[in-house]
Amino acid sequence: MARVTGFEPNNSGQQPIDSNGDPAGVGVWGDSDTGVGVFGTSGTLAPGDSDIPVAIAGVEGHGTAVPGVVGRSITDAGVTGESVQGLGMLGRGNSGTGVLGVTFNPSPGDASGVFGSSVAEGNGVTGFVGSQTGVVGSSVRGTGVRGTSTKIGVLGESAGGDRQNWPGVLGRSPRGAGVQGEGDGGAGVRGTSNTDHGMTGVTFGSASGSNGLHFSSQPGSGAAGTSVVGVGVDGFSFTGTGVRGASNSGLAGEFFGNIKVSGTVMKSGGGFVIDHPLDPDNRTLAHSFVESPDMLNVYVGTVTTDDSGAADVALPDYFEALNGDPHYQLTVVGDIAQAIVSSELRDNRFGIRTDRPHTKVCWQVTGVRRDAWAQANRIPVEERKEDAMSAQDQSNTRVAEARRRLLAALPDHLRDSSAAVVSAAHVDTAELDRLVAEAVRSTTGPEPTSAEQLERDWRRVESDIREMPRAS
Repeated sequence: MARVTGFEPNNSGQQPIDSNGDPAGVGVWGDSDTGVGVFGTSGTLAPGDSDIPVAIAGVEGHGTAVPGVVGRSITDAGVTGESVQGLGMLGRGNSGTGVLGVTFNPSPGDASGVFGSSVAEGNGVTGFVGSQTGVVGSSVRGTGVRGTSTKIGVLGESAGGDRQNWPGVLGRSPRGAGVQGEGDGGAGVRGTSNTDHGMTGVTFGSASGSNGLHFSSQPGSGAAGTSVVGVGVDGFSFTGTGVRGASNSGLAGEFFGNIKVSGTVMKSGGGFVIDHPLDPDNRTLAHSFVESPDMLNVYVGTVTTDDSGAADVALPDYFEALNGDPHYQLTVVGDIAQAIVSSELRDNRFGIRTDRPHTKVCWQVTGVRRDAWAQANRIPVEERKEDAMSAQDQSNTRVAEARRRLLAALPDHLRDSSAAVVSAAHVDTAELDRLVAEAVRSTTGPEPTSAEQLERDWRRVESDIREMPRAS
């Protein structure tokens, strides 16, 4: 049988009243100005139990094997805690969880185990701890932590108090991506820094530190770099290739503007392609480079001999400093005459003599570069291949590696069908569009919450909070 027992020689002298100052009817009233107003126990407390706090609450409940206090309501809140100036509710556990919230609602998203809200400028939920994790979210088969907002969904910050470069947000996964971002109309992942790199990718295996994939039949780039006054894309390797481009059927590289190379350019062939000077709107004109096993410089000109058949040709003042082993070619123009080099190069000049006066002569002089860089970097004319792989085999290997990276970035169920598309000689754009649409539907995260749904939820929360009984 239930029993109510009360004894306290020093009561507080207070009477329960409502917000209008009228006496309030209560079932049980406990009053004390020196201890606990109401004290309830369930089970037998150990004799001399010193773990019972006193003078800390108006109502105190203790249980040895069951909850100390239980609140239950059919249609409203089971327990409501409110304070005019302090905490509305405080949960504390010496070895267990301070506050545990559980919901048995079977419908996803309709209810929460713990729900925090603020109608003013405060935070809905705040987790704070000295050295461990402030807020932990775990799920066996769903999302561990989810943040939704009309502005920032999830914000992570690191104060860096111990002078370590701790990240604001850290994501880990044993097999999948540590951090994944998806954007319907904006960037999937965006990194910004005031003083350091906007984004940094690091790998400790054989893969790339950063891998960009453009999986679409529309024009686009796997990776793009843009700079206002600096370098758009910067590639560097300590022992390998700094920047490498390969294509299955298109151009491996395309440049619009000037190119500067401080080292040796090695190529299979070369030339130029320009608008045809006779028909620039409809045709192009291509010429091949002139190749040589030596680092040759070529100088040309035209001279006319004097009354005695002599002419002096002046070359640039740097010629002999830059070139060695000069070679000469002379061609008489407009007459039948003989022409010879009468004096070889000296002080950057050489002489020509013809057997007839006033003879026009076209001349050409070549020299082999002998500047410091050229002497240190002579091109080996013949070399034995370090391996048996031909240039075509190397190209095929690079294309296969690029195909492997592409497929690795796609969802598992799209890899087989995508492999056939990217392995064909010509890409089937219709099939590619179908795969792209399927990839877009294959989102790994929960369905996004619309801004309209957020507004409806917030109005409902505000209404529920305003209907809660408030302290006078």
